[in-house]
Amino acid sequence: MLRCCSLPAVKAPKHGSDSCRRVSDARASGSSIKVSALPQRSDTAVPWEAAAIALETGADICRERPDLAEILANLLLAKNSTDARDLWGLMTLWTGLSPSTQAQVLGYLHVERMTSDHNPLDHGDTLLRACSVRLAVTDYDPMFLAFRHQLSNRHSSGLDEPFAWRRDDYVRWTVTSAGHASREGLPAVPAAAPASRWAAWQTILWLLDRFRTHVEDGRGWELLWDDGNPRDERSVQNLFSTYSHGAAPAIEGLIIREPETGRGPVDFTFLNGTTARIQIEFKLATNKTLTHGIERQVPEYGRAQGAEASVVVITGFHQDDKARFEAALNSAEKLRSSLEDHFLDVLYIDARRRVGASR
Repeated sequence: MLRCCSLPAVKAPKHGSDSCRRVSDARASGSSIKVSALPQRSDTAVPWEAAAIALETGADICRERPDLAEILANLLLAKNSTDARDLWGLMTLWTGLSPSTQAQVLGYLHVERMTSDHNPLDHGDTLLRACSVRLAVTDYDPMFLAFRHQLSNRHSSGLDEPFAWRRDDYVRWTVTSAGHASREGLPAVPAAAPASRWAAWQTILWLLDRFRTHVEDGRGWELLWDDGNPRDERSVQNLFSTYSHGAAPAIEGLIIREPETGRGPVDFTFLNGTTARIQIEFKLATNKTLTHGIERQVPEYGRAQGAEASVVVITGFHQDDKARFEAALNSAEKLRSSLEDHFLDVLYIDARRRVGASR
């Protein structure tokens, strides 16, 4: 089994150095640290201290000094390096960066992930080897690293050895966190730049809830009736597609890509470059296989399509449809408690004809 030794301590500038005095003075005055406050060189090379600071204290800097995290990340990006130490430094800083810089870092990491063919064990340098192994174990995913940092109270030195980092632990934590957040209610303001998978799912649930409000209170229900007869599931899906693309600008930078066939997961891309693939199933409450479909088909189909989460939108057109939804919801709740690697939520839309409607 591949093991990796702990990151060795990185030699820092002496306490009395001019660079350290500039940083201390900036902290004391309460002002933002400027690039000139960081260790400087006479040439144009990016100082090694940028990566060293990020490696040793990046997670804590994200929480305490996001302005400094932004400076360090820009220095590392300007370096245009494929060095694993610089890439790992960017990973540790990611949660403290602005959305635009987060997007740059994700794009940069994606390219390196796709093109890197280095074997971590080929490196003789211990620090370089350690960073290479950690990049491989996390699959260049800053959100995964943020999870590990959370377990270590945001101390890089407290991270356990990478061989113990299990992806399924991260997936279970994400699903559990999403479940807790869902029960507490949707956010008043959706996240345009989610820093976690479950925060991205919450934003998509927010969009679906806005669609529900549009149908129930904004006369959207009228488009789901035809000469006194309720329309089919595909009509509900088409209405959501039209509505979501119109409402997407309310969430800055959100891009929605739907499958060309009309079936399959929907891909969402956010302002900071994060993505989420959600299986959104539209069902009528009168569907005879409603409960069976939720219990058997939805999670399995979502996983097969590479979706991280599934949302079932049930539309009712009659008074007794709410009771059918409640039965399906009870079934979904039982299923959700047993799902550790897939998030599932159920939403009801009341599309009954309103009193006084002209149609």
